[in-house]
Formats: sequence, C-alpha cells, structure tokens
Amino acid sequence: MIERWGGDSRFESGALVLDFVNSTTDRHRTARLWEDSLTDAFATLTWLRRREAFDETAFRALMRIAASDAPAADAFMEDMRRLRAALARIFAAAIAGDAPEPADLACLDATSAAARDQARLVWGPAGLVRASVAPEPVALAHALRPVIASAEALLTAERLTRVRVCASSTCGWLFLDTSKNRSRRWCCMEVCGNREKGRRRLRRERAA
Repeated sequence: MIERWGGDSRFESGALVLDFVNSTTDRHRTARLWEDSLTDAFATLTWLRRREAFDETAFRALMRIAASDAPAADAFMEDMRRLRAALARIFAAAIAGDAPEPADLACLDATSAAARDQARLVWGPAGLVRASVAPEPVALAHALRPVIASAEALLTAERLTRVRVCASSTCGWLFLDTSKNRSRRWCCMEVCGNREKGRRRLRRERAA
C-alpha cells in the first residue's frame, strides 16, 4: 500500500530517490533482515515503472533491451547497485551533518553522466538552447535518469534537512519529514509507529 504523507502519493518515503535507497530493506517484526526489491533488471524496471519514472513506451523498450542483451542487463544492475549504495552513504552523511565521501559523489556524477542526454548548446530562434545532437538510442542507463534527477533535486534543496531515518529498531527507512514542526519519527505511523509503541508496552508489562 502506498501511504500518503502530504508529498507525492506515488512514493512511500516522499521522494523517488529515498524509495530507491529503501529498496534494499524491508520492515520486520523481529531483528532487521536485509532484502532487495531490485533483484534483476526486469524487477528494477518494473519497480521504476510502478513509480511512473518513465512511460509505458519507454518501459517496453527498456524491457526489450534487458531481455535481449544479458551483458547490458548485468552492467546496468552493477551500476544500479553501486549508485544505490553511494546514495545511501551520501544521505547518511548528510543526516549526520557530515560531508559525503568524494568517491560517493564521484559515483553519482559518473552515473549521471552516463544516463544524461548527449546534448550540446545550439542557437535557436529565442537564443541559446540545449539540444540533442541526434536522436539517441535507448539504453538501460537511461532508466536511472529519474532517480538521479530526484537525488539532485533533494540534495541541492532545503528539503535535504528534512530527510530522516525511521526511529523503529526494525526498519531504518529514509523518509522526508513534511510535518510543520519537523517532529516526525516514523516512516509510517500505521506500521512502524504502532509497532514500536506495541513493543514498548510489552516491555513495560513484562517489567511490571
């Protein structure tokens, strides 16, 4: 179920890039267990399509590439996992008030460059514009464009100070705190908040 927290209702965390980082974990009732929602190129593309990262035409074209070019699909997954890990560390550093590692910023920059349109400045009727040199072939790297755009928008905006880590001991999801007083503690009150309150009540009852 997609919760609605005052942000874009497509994203549980409030931003596509945070959902992307969260895709390696799941909420559990016991000790944290690590899982991965993006197990292969097909699962990754489907995950992105469900969040409307690209339209159906682009989705079908990307799926055809993933099905017909195994080396390209493997390379895409390596890039995706490298980017996701780098973004997780970048946000962790930002939340802690530290500067991200240069290597992680370099990873984001390199992935951004690979996914970016190959465009150049040309003179148009209204002045300078950036235009593609020629129609570019579809590539799996392009699937990461919306994630990179979301990352750059969040990392260069005031909203970065609103990125939080869920306070639940069995979650750890990142989320965008949209509360007026910036007091949100849980990625979802109905899931992690209630669950954590239940644990505390049980501990009190056992201690009584």
